[in-house]
Amino acid sequence: MIDRPKEQDKIDMVLWNLQSSVEEAIDRGLRTDTASSPNSKGKKPVGSSSRFGESVYVQQPYIAQTSMRPRPPHPRAITPPPPKPYVQRPVRQFTPLGMTLIRAFEKLKNAGLIVPLAPPPLPHHILPHFRSHEHYLYHQI
Repeated sequence: MIDRPKEQDKIDMVLWNLQSSVEEAIDRGLRTDTASSPNSKGKKPVGSSSRFGESVYVQQPYIAQTSMRPRPPHPRAITPPPPKPYVQRPVRQFTPLGMTLIRAFEKLKNAGLIVPLAPPPLPHHILPHFRSHEHYLYHQI
């Protein structure tokens, strides 16, 4: 069976925890003494006490600290800028060689002025640290 505190014990705990906040509010002048003064219709405000001399602490609304950064805005779809109008490039003028480009390439290569690039190495799928002789026949190919 769970022992739960009585209603009066709960109230006492809440008041005990709020005592320092209430004292600070009184020191700063944030308290309003509403228990002894009824409102314009003659009714006591909600939460007021019938005990003489008690006052109700009016809690100020929470104000976020200014040092906190605001949340970044949600990502929005950006419309692309309108396409730029097509501008035709100027026509390029080349000196006629009197031969095809393939023939010109062969002549430059034979003269040693240009060298073809070496072909890229074939891919080697076996890692350098893999000892294929210690594994399956499939890996020894």
